[in-house]
Amino acid sequence: LLADGSWVAAEWLRFLSVVMGGTTSMFLWTSTCLTLRPNYWQAAGIGVALACVFQMCSFIWFYTKLCHTSTTDIENFEAGRESEGNATTERTSSCDLYFGSKCAIAACV
Repeated sequence: LLADGSWVAAEWLRFLSVVMGGTTSMFLWTSTCLTLRPNYWQAAGIGVALACVFQMCSFIWFYTKLCHTSTTDIENFEAGRESEGNATTERTSSCDLYFGSKCAIAACV
């Protein structure tokens, strides 16, 4: 399996972000039909803030072993074998921010 501690933590944080964000979103949608007290609005703000923090913390995924290994073959990675080579010709895997992760950052800001 490719999952390590950072991977599992990122999955749980992303799940918690979706749950908190979805719950708060449903709460805000129902508030269009209901009259709510100010402390309910404070709870909604806390829910949105928690969803944002969980989403930001899910970027711990970039600390997975998959992003910091010298092997470029999935079979060797799963077997735990590192590629041999000198420092000048050795290729390492890396993880970059693409469209989805940039959108997640923009949503948190």
